[in-house]
Amino acid sequence: MSEQLVQQQYETGEIVMKKIKKNPSVQQMKTALSDSYEQREYKIENIIQTSETYQYEQKIQTKDKRNFKIYAQLCNIFLQYGHCKFGKSCKFRHIPIRKDKIPVENFNYNLNEIKLCNKIDEKELINLEYSIKPQQSKLNENDNLILIRHGISVYNYVGNKFSYETGKIFKDISALQYQLDPKLIDSPLHFYGVQQCINQQKIINKIKFHTIFVSPQLRALQTCYHLIKEHQDYKDKKIKIFVLPLLTEILSKVQDIASIGEEREKNFEEFEKLGFDFKYLVDESYGNKRDPNLWQLYDIKNLKLREKIKNQMIQNNKNYNETCLALIKENFPKSVETYEMVYERKLEAKQFIKNYIKKNKLHNKKEQKICIISHHGFLKTWTSSGISQSGYVIHGNSFGNCQLVSDKL
Repeated sequence: MSEQLVQQQYETGEIVMKKIKKNPSVQQMKTALSDSYEQREYKIENIIQTSETYQYEQKIQTKDKRNFKIYAQLCNIFLQYGHCKFGKSCKFRHIPIRKDKIPVENFNYNLNEIKLCNKIDEKELINLEYSIKPQQSKLNENDNLILIRHGISVYNYVGNKFSYETGKIFKDISALQYQLDPKLIDSPLHFYGVQQCINQQKIINKIKFHTIFVSPQLRALQTCYHLIKEHQDYKDKKIKIFVLPLLTEILSKVQDIASIGEEREKNFEEFEKLGFDFKYLVDESYGNKRDPNLWQLYDIKNLKLREKIKNQMIQNNKNYNETCLALIKENFPKSVETYEMVYERKLEAKQFIKNYIKKNKLHNKKEQKICIISHHGFLKTWTSSGISQSGYVIHGNSFGNCQLVSDKL
């Protein structure tokens, strides 16, 4: 495809973006693209994202522009050609790329060194578009719910490093070999992610939490601990912390696969000692008694996919992790779990937490806050108004790493 045609597509997207404005629908998008949709092979998913980006930009204030740029949709023209006629005024994100970018096959990383990182490289933070300063928080004291995304993970770090060095996004098909690295399963926080949590403590320590619900994935558990470890109510054992499997990330990438066996046992035992309650992974009151190694499988809200994973484990004599890696390879760059499935899980999680609030009579919104610590895909679904016909979330918020947003239940 020529650069001129790609630029035409981009400009068409700009027109569509202005037409759709605040209330996009699939039919409106098809109508807006009636003359060029088939000719230019626009996929409806891309138009939805374009519209969503437009709406989000209208909501934010000038001081939020930097955060918007970081989490906005990527500019495909810049990715393909290394430049865009809109330059710095482009509404879409231009990721930093080193001038002497390397071929994908030459990209490498040492996970041991990455995990042992214990210092801040300011130049690297700029190159990878990271900030460890307190993330902008959108909090209303009259809301009873605080939503938090985990801090920067080792996987996030490797992905941004891949983009910076190769000029390709980490979900590009060329990145598949790295997306299948078993060492990135259930990725922990990077040192930068820990620092993000520590720098958010000043805000966190002022919030009166009654209960925290956290995803069982390691990066979320670590985020929870590093956020609240200096909170006086946590030290006094006044905050309840429940590990809730419904809050796990959409099964899409290698870091989204749950750890199993000795690794899982070691992680869970460590956090049990820190006051985390894991009863909802195995407790019969939550459902059928669970195999703790398969907690993630039980909460996939699609019977066919669940049975497919089970059958492949048996037929291929593979464990859960190996089976999920094979499915990621089969589906990449699409997700194994769909947003429709995650939306169903979100509805169940909301009802579960509503029932918890009612049962415990948590009516004081200022003094009895509920907190959810989860992931980008899940929180985007949580804040969405539904799922479009194309299977993408409608009006979901994009959360930065370690960002706090208040909500109501």
